[in-house]
Amino acid sequence: MLAGERVHEVRHFQLTFAEEGCEDVLLVDEILVDQSGAGCAIPVSFLPGFWHHIHSFWLGSAAMEPIRSVIYFGGNGAGPHLLVLGIWLVAALGLTGLLASRQSKKTAAQ
Repeated sequence: MLAGERVHEVRHFQLTFAEEGCEDVLLVDEILVDQSGAGCAIPVSFLPGFWHHIHSFWLGSAAMEPIRSVIYFGGNGAGPHLLVLGIWLVAALGLTGLLASRQSKKTAAQ
C-alpha cells in the first residue's frame, strides 16, 4: 500500500514540477531504493551494507519503523524515526514551496 501511494506522489511531483527526463531517475529512486532500504520485507540486520547504512535516515524506514515499534514494542523506540519523518516533511514542504515559487515566476514572466 505504501509503495503505491509513493509512486502516485512521485508521479504527481513529476507532472507538476519536474523537468522532462528526470522521471526514470525519480522512479528508480523511489521504488528501488526506498523499498529495499526500508527494511519492510527483510529485517534490517539482513540488509547488505549500503541498504543497512541508508536505513537509518531513509523515508521508507522512518515510516516503517514506528509502525513496527507500535505493533511489537508498545511504541518504544518510535521517537527517533518520527523525528526523521518530521525532517523529511519539512524538507518536502520547503522543496515544494521553492518549486512552486519558481513555477509562478516562470508563468509571470511569460
